[in-house]
Amino acid sequence: MVYLTSMVLADDTSGPSHPNRLVDYTLDRFNKTPELVDTELDRFNKSPAIIDIELERMNNTTKLIDTELDRFNKSPAIIDIELERMNNTTKLIDTELDRFNKSPAIIDIELERMNNTTKLIDTELDRFNKTPY
Repeated sequence: MVYLTSMVLADDTSGPSHPNRLVDYTLDRFNKTPELVDTELDRFNKSPAIIDIELERMNNTTKLIDTELDRFNKSPAIIDIELERMNNTTKLIDTELDRFNKSPAIIDIELERMNNTTKLIDTELDRFNKTPY
């Protein structure tokens, strides 16, 4: 029994304390490695700045594309002028339609003559209506 208590006491004071310290020490080393990993990540985080610079160069090329589109946007103005000429021809078509619209007035006059003939028919009927008296 005395032997067992001395083993327990010996284990408590010298035996497990060293492995605990070693484990703590290795954990300390392990805890220091994430700092190295963080440093590595810091290096990696510095590289996207280069990628961003590359993207800025690419964004400058899109500005050149925008300039190209500005040139393209100036060409539809010419198309609009062309369309304005075509719109002038539609005015001529409208003028032609105005002429055509004047001709139905003549048809209306014709219809008025025909309506006058119905008056003549009415007059005839009036004569006919007068005969029974």
